[in-house]
Amino acid sequence: RYLICMRRAVGLAAMQFLDAGALRRPEFRIAVLGDVHDQWRGRVEAETLERVVRPDLFLAVGDFANEDAAMVERIVASTACLSGARHLVLGNHDAWTSAKAGAASDALRRTKDACGDLDVGYRRVEIPSASSVFSLVGARPLSWGGGLKQTTPAAWRVIRELYGVDGSDESTQVVADALLGSVGPAIVLAHQGPAGLGEDRAAICGKDWTKRASDFGDDDLRDALDTARDARVPVPLCVFGHMHSELRGGGARRMVHEDARGTLHVNAAKVPRHRGSHFYFTVVDMDARAATRVLGVWLDAEDGLVDHEVLWERGGAA
Repeated sequence: RYLICMRRAVGLAAMQFLDAGALRRPEFRIAVLGDVHDQWRGRVEAETLERVVRPDLFLAVGDFANEDAAMVERIVASTACLSGARHLVLGNHDAWTSAKAGAASDALRRTKDACGDLDVGYRRVEIPSASSVFSLVGARPLSWGGGLKQTTPAAWRVIRELYGVDGSDESTQVVADALLGSVGPAIVLAHQGPAGLGEDRAAICGKDWTKRASDFGDDDLRDALDTARDARVPVPLCVFGHMHSELRGGGARRMVHEDARGTLHVNAAKVPRHRGSHFYFTVVDMDARAATRVLGVWLDAEDGLVDHEVLWERGGAA
């Protein structure tokens, strides 16, 4: 009984730590589900997230499984218990065979149907906060990373079939137009992050599986972001996954990067995201204009918050 009480006390202290400042909740909290790759325990994860973190917005960056519609249906159904808004984009693994065949399979079509309006690929939705509104903009879905040159003609056929976007120029323009129409600060949700964030293997979008490291970000997203910011559209946050936290050959990736134009880029691809009975989410706290803190949290259905790491904090080191 003593151990149970102590464990609950530790859990309570950790939950209090999640509240920003002097145990005060931030104005707006985002919980991000990184690359799942079949690691999802169902409603228990969503219920624990709601109880401990209480996000105002839940985002999922894709790569739920290898073209497994049942997995996506489970995630969509089980996260319906969340009280805040929820949205997602699909990743390359979600169209694993279709993107190679050049046509959407029945499984991919079923996945797209399951997502419904939760899918923000190539579109914008407005998300109210306590004192303002954020515009959530989805980047190119089904991205393999590496920019437009890595998107094959077969992959473009699938994108055109599912999203009506035909080719690289249109891809950049659709995302830019969505950003330019923002009615509040824009939050971008992508599967892969933009190009231009570093070329070394540990960079947030760095290529780490070849002898020579390079930037593996998406250039259409970079160009769309630049267009929006040149037009003075505030883009305080870009959330994505795809580039796993553990590097090939050892070492860890930098998962948060603030660029020179003030956009905070957060890579939520903590893979694997299960550790025994614990499961991982990335948490982004925001005020009305910008991110204030990024946390990595390990949750447990019984014990709540069991571990955390401050990945970035406004005014601190990234």
